[in-house]
Amino acid sequence: MVVWLRNSLIILLIMSETEKALSTQTKEILGETVVLGEGFYDDDDPIEEEKGSWSSYVTEKLVGAKEKIEKFKGYVEDFKTKLVGEPELETMYVPELKVTPLKENPVFSTVDAETKVDTPKKEEPVIDYDANWYQSDNTINILKNESYSSLYATGEVGQQMGYQLPLGYRTNNWLSQHQQGINWDGLSKTKEDKKILPNFKKETHSVMEVFETPEFGVRAGMVDVMTKALKPASEYKKDTITFKEGKDGSPIITLQKLIDSGYMENANNYIRVGKGLGIDLNTEFNLFNKEEAMKWFDYMLLSEMGTFKNDIPKAERDKVFNSAYDMAMDRMRDETYTYNSTAKKYLDSSQ
Repeated sequence: MVVWLRNSLIILLIMSETEKALSTQTKEILGETVVLGEGFYDDDDPIEEEKGSWSSYVTEKLVGAKEKIEKFKGYVEDFKTKLVGEPELETMYVPELKVTPLKENPVFSTVDAETKVDTPKKEEPVIDYDANWYQSDNTINILKNESYSSLYATGEVGQQMGYQLPLGYRTNNWLSQHQQGINWDGLSKTKEDKKILPNFKKETHSVMEVFETPEFGVRAGMVDVMTKALKPASEYKKDTITFKEGKDGSPIITLQKLIDSGYMENANNYIRVGKGLGIDLNTEFNLFNKEEAMKWFDYMLLSEMGTFKNDIPKAERDKVFNSAYDMAMDRMRDETYTYNSTAKKYLDSSQ
């Protein structure tokens, strides 16, 4: 920058001196010395006229250049003033900003449009089993075992083949609901097996209900048992039914109450399985408490289906039971449900 300014000033000085020299040229006219100034020629002298035209052109250009030079001087002075009068700016280093996108919260990700508050998102159950696991060679070999075939190889097809799936698993009716004319949600229009083994024929059923999915079948069983618990003693034919709170119904279930309600024809299997699990006739379970309810219905499944219950993948059992329980509790909250007023007392309480 300094070198550039120096060279510019030198050019400016030379041009100024040239302009000065041209403006002071003289000529002898009638014995007197006269400064030529802008003309540089004698009007009467044709040679000088040609010279004068060139000189006039040069002078005109120099005058224009002078004006531009003056403007340039002003720019230079302004620039010098800024350099001297303003402090040099310090160079600052600004680190690069790295923005990490927000990740969706797996639980609180649904924002309520009215309150603008995050509301919990229901987690979907993880299905990590083969839906057709019961058709595998391993399962078939288990069913061919004598202890299994003696339990499940019933009916025309089972006796013919020598092994069979449990009736409750084939009909999606894990808790063994009988056909009683109740219009349960998810009932199958055809009363035949929903799950069959390879090379097996479907059987038709006239006693056991058949459901489209096991979730609907278990839901029916849960609603039935909850209803038997909520039903007041006055509506039963037997007077032996005992309740925790007088003769009013409640979500508390015991094996004795289930037997007295007429849920099963023969309670021997329930009593035997209950002894192995530490459940006696009067062990209480609150069906409106999900943890207690799941223990109770798992006990019922083992009593109804036998040890094959343990061969069903846990992921499948959990999926079916959780979905069925949610649907059953929705029914308890439904105002059209017969015992909703009784259920509501317990649903609205801390019990």
